Amino acid sequence: MKTIIVFSHLRWNFVFQRPQHLLTRLSQYYKILFVEEPVVGSPELEVNDVAQNIKVIVPHLREEGWGFTDEQMAVMGPMIKTYIDEKCDVSDGYGIWFYTPSALPLKEFFNPEFVVFDVMDELSLFAGAPAHLKAREAKLLRIADVVTAGGPSLARAKQEVRPDTLSLPSCVDAAHYSPWRACGAEAETHDGDALQAHIPYPRIGFFGVIDERLDIDLVAAVADANPRWHIVMVGPVVKIDPAILPKRPNIAAC
Repeated sequence: MKTIIVFSHLRWNFVFQRPQHLLTRLSQYYKILFVEEPVVGSPELEVNDVAQNIKVIVPHLREEGWGFTDEQMAVMGPMIKTYIDEKCDVSDGYGIWFYTPSALPLKEFFNPEFVVFDVMDELSLFAGAPAHLKAREAKLLRIADVVTAGGPSLARAKQEVRPDTLSLPSCVDAAHYSPWRACGAEAETHDGDALQAHIPYPRIGFFGVIDERLDIDLVAAVADANPRWHIVMVGPVVKIDPAILPKRPNIAAC
C-alpha cells in the first residue's frame, strides 16, 4: 500500500471538511500521513493515529511563525524525513499532497512518485496571508501531477495557469452530519427533525467556516428582505469577532 504525505494549513480536528472527506476515503487505498502546521515547543514530532491508515503529525518547534515559514523548514523537513525513514514503511512508494503552497519547500526533502495540489480555497485572499503564497502557488500549479479545485469558479481561475485542473466541488457529508450519527446510542429512537423543530420554514442554510470571507452585510440584507425567511448558519466562527455578525430574529447560528 502506497503512502501519501499531506501538508495542510488546517488541523485534522478543527472541522470535518474537504481534507477529511477526501483523505478518509483514500485511506482505503493509501496510508495517509497528515502533517499539520507546527506549534511552538521542544523539538519533536507528535504523532497520533486518528483512523485506520491515517496518522496526524504535529511538529513541535522552537521557531515561531505563521503557518509553514522558511525558518521552520530547515528543522521540520529533516525531522519528518527521519521519522518516515525510521518509523514508516514506504517501500511501496509515496506521493505528496499539498493543501497549502506555503509548505512547498518541504518537497525538497523528499523524492515523491507523484505530487497532488488540492486547491480548496483562494488562500491568498485570507487575512494575514504571507507574501510568498502566490509565487509558490504558481510553481506548484506547474509541477504538480494532479491539480484539483474545490469548485467550478476556483477551477476556472486555476485553469488559466494549469488547463487540466479538475473541478472537484466541495459538499456536505450528509452521512457524517446526520442527526442519527450525532445522537449515538439514541440513534434508533431519535427524531432527526426535532433538532430543527423550533426553526420555522422556509429555511436558508449555510454550512461552512464563518470568517472574514463571509459577506455579513449580504446575510443581513437577505434576512431583512423577508422576515419570513429563516437563515440557519452552521460552522465555527474564526478570525472575526462574533459580535459583528448580524443579529436578527430570523438568523440562527449553530
